[in-house]
Amino acid sequence: MTADFVISMSRKVEDKIANTGRFHVIKNRFGIDGCTYPSTINTNIGIIKIHEGSSQFGKETQDKMNKSSEFLRKELANKYKDMGKKDKGFE
Repeated sequence: MTADFVISMSRKVEDKIANTGRFHVIKNRFGIDGCTYPSTINTNIGIIKIHEGSSQFGKETQDKMNKSSEFLRKELANKYKDMGKKDKGFE
């Protein structure tokens, strides 16, 4: 099949928690392709914002994605602590 423009979206588990993602231009007949753009994605209200990598929001989003594994670790630690507090009531 022929396509003039093809884009893909990628989200890791960490991205879903941090409300981030990546859009990659796979094919663009009328412009550059092979570019990846950081994005802010809120699926609860259906808002997707694709940022230029060199913009302020793009740099902030990319930094958030780079630190996502640490963010995920902290979120899981907090959930584990909360779960432990709830279990103490059953002793």
